[in-house]
Amino acid sequence: MSKVFGAEIAGALFFVLLIFACAANAEARRTPALFVPSPDGRTETASALIRAGAVAANKKTMLFAASYKGYTEILPMLIEIGADVNAKGKDGVTALMYAAGNGHAETVSVLIKAGADINAKNAKGITAIMYAAGKGHAETVSVLIKAGADINAKNAKAMTALIFASGAGHTETVSALIKAGADINAKNVYDMTALMSATLQGHAETVSALIKAGVDLNPKGMYGWTALEIAQVSGYQQMVDLLKKHGAR
Repeated sequence: MSKVFGAEIAGALFFVLLIFACAANAEARRTPALFVPSPDGRTETASALIRAGAVAANKKTMLFAASYKGYTEILPMLIEIGADVNAKGKDGVTALMYAAGNGHAETVSVLIKAGADINAKNAKGITAIMYAAGKGHAETVSVLIKAGADINAKNAKAMTALIFASGAGHTETVSALIKAGADINAKNVYDMTALMSATLQGHAETVSALIKAGVDLNPKGMYGWTALEIAQVSGYQQMVDLLKKHGAR
């Protein structure tokens, strides 16, 4: 059972983790009341387990799981018994990153208020706002921006939140980042900008948003290609026409 708790797999179902916690605790195993269903199926069970001390040794795993699943109502209980909101798991991922990457805006807010490091980076230099932006969680990105997240932070490959969002075609998120002052012409280690990333993946709407924001249309990226050349080589005629219309060469 200790191996189950030792593995920091935040993707595991939170309820399953609770049941394992009970099974690992001899006293809890003899207390049927801990398994009595409640209206939401989580809060009452979690509260009972915490009171019984069943999760005391596994606070970090529980915090990660609750954050990953967006079980916001459980977080205060775990924090109250000493769960470290800035603890890092495998590859340096934090609870805030798990919550942000899954678009749990309310959970993100609770963690930030509890002192979570908003600009913490994992082993690859990825921050919470990068996780949220790459998945297109615009509301979560807005929460992080309002809380002071560094929108121009770069990971180990110089990727920014805007480049992540642009490459994935998340136009709403791209617009939110631009409005907040994101560097629209930043380049990653491959000399690829947000515009080039969006163009390469064929995201015309995102390209339009970047053009409207005044992005530089003609810098050269990987292989010395411009966004227009990337569109031409990729066979995106609509993109070619759009870029040419606005002066790309």
